[in-house]
Amino acid sequence: MLNRTTFSTRFVSVFYAELHRKGGLLYANAGHTSGLIITEDGVTQLDPTGPIMGPLPDIPLERGYANIPEGAILALYTDGITERVNPDGTPFEEAGLIEQIQLHRHRSASEIVWQVFDHVRKLEHESDMFEDDMTLVILKHEDRTD
Repeated sequence: MLNRTTFSTRFVSVFYAELHRKGGLLYANAGHTSGLIITEDGVTQLDPTGPIMGPLPDIPLERGYANIPEGAILALYTDGITERVNPDGTPFEEAGLIEQIQLHRHRSASEIVWQVFDHVRKLEHESDMFEDDMTLVILKHEDRTD
């Protein structure tokens, strides 16, 4: 439907996920930024499992599987966050996002989102404010025995 109703230069990226209570994750990523599973020991990327939707009538879209261990954080975001530029001219990029999440990992998921947005807003310049959307979803896998 997207292919039939849009110009070939228009597209949509999609990230779809099903999260199991024990941390299992089934996902499909059609050209969206890589989701991140962040633990104290490192970062795992949830890479695209297919191309963007729109330009082609049929796309090969695979499923991906991952596990979010207890204590880990799942971060889903748009590139409007990672394409910001630090005051010294260096790009914020994915490394900056990971650094901010790690810095605030002891906080609740909603507090992490607010802390990241507070930091990223400070990177905005008059010229690039509202140039691209900024979306961030944080899920923490915590032990809930209730």
